[in-house]
Amino acid sequence: MNQVPVNSAYSFNESREGIRQYLNNWIQEEISFYEKSLLLFSGAYPAGIQEGKRGGFKIETELAVTQIACFVRLFMDCGIFKKSNIREIISFLAEHIRSKKQENISAESFRLKYYNIEESTRESVRNLLFQMLKKSTHPF
Repeated sequence: MNQVPVNSAYSFNESREGIRQYLNNWIQEEISFYEKSLLLFSGAYPAGIQEGKRGGFKIETELAVTQIACFVRLFMDCGIFKKSNIREIISFLAEHIRSKKQENISAESFRLKYYNIEESTRESVRNLLFQMLKKSTHPF
């Protein structure tokens, strides 16, 4: 390492973290970044990385995958979900939601259903929304 200070008042400040801690934090952030990019682009972690994740819990629904995708599409179109990267949202939901027929949802399958919503799915989601509106008019 080069010990030439860029700013003499800054380089030997004792209140700042040491070089060891700085490098450790930087390496941890790099590892985290690459793990997240693996998840985004491959849809799942490799076997060695999977062990460190806390997983197993999935939200169980009575909806089909196509209905979940339709709801997500509505949430995105209405601005309810603020995250602009739909791939991250789809990967997250595919990992943490269980449909009434499938325990494990493929992120790619979910993405295809997100972009190709059938009329029958729209109608069933519309009926569910009407049921939710009726329930919201009554006190909980």
